[in-house]
Amino acid sequence: METIEKFRAAGIQVWMLTGDKIETAKCIAIAIGMNRKTEQVHEIRGDLLKHENDLGGLISDYEKMNKNSTMLMVDGAALAKIMKNEFITKQFFQAASGAKSVCVCRCSPT
Repeated sequence: METIEKFRAAGIQVWMLTGDKIETAKCIAIAIGMNRKTEQVHEIRGDLLKHENDLGGLISDYEKMNKNSTMLMVDGAALAKIMKNEFITKQFFQAASGAKSVCVCRCSPT
């Protein structure tokens, strides 16, 4: 926990990839110092997407937020949809590269 907090204080971005569910991943992120209880989490969840076009809007919503106090969380289903569209892939990685921390949950190596 102390190491990750020091990384964050130094401005080093931290990414966590996990197979855990979103709620479990949030708890882990808080426990290890990636995110504080008082900070926001912006979720991009595949199960809530009705259309692929929704991805661009969710990413744009994140870009408008205070990235210094908001962790970006994306699940494996949403990431798979993001990776299918070149424009959305670029938009996502541009937004994620400015995030204080990123958590990809429910991801698998396939």
